Amino acid sequence: MNLSNNEYKLLYLVEGESEAALIKAIKNKYIYSGRVLVFNPWTKKAGNLTRNIRGKTVCILIFDTDEYKAGKANIKLLQENLK
Repeated sequence: MNLSNNEYKLLYLVEGESEAALIKAIKNKYIYSGRVLVFNPWTKKAGNLTRNIRGKTVCILIFDTDEYKAGKANIKLLQENLK
């Protein structure tokens, strides 16, 4: 897969605003440009989100484990979303 020839669209799914700010700050310089969308895989179902993803889209999920460490994580929901 060659991302540099614009054959594929990139969608960065980030857990929160801090991850969104990071991706926006480094895209085009360190990573390929793409759409950034806040999506928390620990608390939201991906069902509605996946309906809007078109063919030839590469989804990159960026999240951390702070909710897991705080005991607020829904591991089953995360596993469903990753499927």
